[in-house]
Amino acid sequence: MAGCLTQSVEFEPISGETQFDRIIAEAQQLEESVILEMDTYMYHGHSISDPGSTYHTRDQISSEHDPVGRIRKLVLSHDLATEKELKLFKSVVCTVEADQSWKLYAPVPWLTVIAYTEQLKYLSSVIHLFSNA
Repeated sequence: MAGCLTQSVEFEPISGETQFDRIIAEAQQLEESVILEMDTYMYHGHSISDPGSTYHTRDQISSEHDPVGRIRKLVLSHDLATEKELKLFKSVVCTVEADQSWKLYAPVPWLTVIAYTEQLKYLSSVIHLFSNA
């Protein structure tokens, strides 16, 4: 499966064909999915060491350095999906996340099942020992 890990919020290399182009071409050639892993950071001040003061608005920082927004722009600019398809994808993801949220608060029934199964195994081995005695 094609994929890449990029450091920071910069996805495109300085020169030549972009990493994105190479990965998409490889995925299309192999007819496989693509994994994009982004090791990102966000800061709100002049430097990372002073996060309390900011020289830019959140919108400026977000528009320039938001990795999700940057990938979204790349997907749209490479005609890999339309705006409508991206909105549909986002709604599907939100629906799936909402459907899975019950798992966070549900009890873990399999622990009881495992314990019960182990007790049955133990009891059956004890019964087997006594029946052969």
